Amino acid sequence: MTRHRRNFPKPVDETSSAPFAADSGTPQNKYTEATASEDFQKKAGVPSDAKEAPVEAKVLIAFKPEDFVFILDVYAAILSFIFASALKSDFVTVHTVCKFDREQRQALAEALCPVVAKYFPEDWIKYLPEIRLGMMLAAVTGGKFQQVTEVIKQKTIDAEKAKTV
Repeated sequence: MTRHRRNFPKPVDETSSAPFAADSGTPQNKYTEATASEDFQKKAGVPSDAKEAPVEAKVLIAFKPEDFVFILDVYAAILSFIFASALKSDFVTVHTVCKFDREQRQALAEALCPVVAKYFPEDWIKYLPEIRLGMMLAAVTGGKFQQVTEVIKQKTIDAEKAKTV
C-alpha cells in the first residue's frame, strides 16, 4: 500500500521548463535575491571578498589595578562581618586581622584586573560608580551593624553589673 502525499509540492527539477522553477516570486528566490545584493551584505557585515575575514568589533574594557583596591577592602569588611558574627567577637578586632596590607591589595588587584576585564559586561561600564557605591555601602553597613551589636552587648553587660551591685 502506497501512501499518497497530499498538498505537498512535487520536487522541482532545476533543468525543467516549468514556469515556477525559476520564478522570482517564490519565497526562496526572493530571499536569495535580497541577500545577494551588495547593500544587504554591507549592512550585514558580510565581507565583499571571499578572502576577507569578517572583523569582529569588540570593545576592550581597560581597567587599572587601582580600580579594584576598593573591592578588596569591601571583601575584607564582609569577611570581618561574617567572622565576627560567627565567632561572636568584636568586629574591629577581627577586621584588623582580615584586612589586606598594601602589598597584598596591590598583588591581588593586579591578578583581579584581567579577570574582571574578561568577564565584565560591557553594558555595565557606565554603572561603575554605582557599583562601587553599592559595594562600599554594603561593606560599611555590615561593619556598622556589627559595631552596634558590640555596643549593645557592652551596654547589656554594664546594665547586668549595675543590677548586681
